[in-house]
Amino acid sequence: MIQEAVTRIWRMEYCFDLLQRRFRENPSAFRQDAECQAMVACLIRYYEGGQWQQDYALDEQGLLPAALKRGVLSEDGVYNFLAETEYDPETAEGCNLHSL
Repeated sequence: MIQEAVTRIWRMEYCFDLLQRRFRENPSAFRQDAECQAMVACLIRYYEGGQWQQDYALDEQGLLPAALKRGVLSEDGVYNFLAETEYDPETAEGCNLHSL
């Protein structure tokens, strides 16, 4: 269970970091990029699907490795990013994190 959570958090961190970088580089292209929009859909599914809450609870209990990056566990960070990017769920086609 812990290793699954670590893998999931790592994947979400990867998405979050990549999305932030791409948005900073070119906001217009970001909004039109199907891959970016699919990754945003993954982040939203992570938060709304309950996995974020489970991972957050593991972190609060001190069960995650100390070296694991935890930016995605900051609810405000992702929320603020989505607000800044003006995410439109109608433009996202799907989420495939297994390709990461």
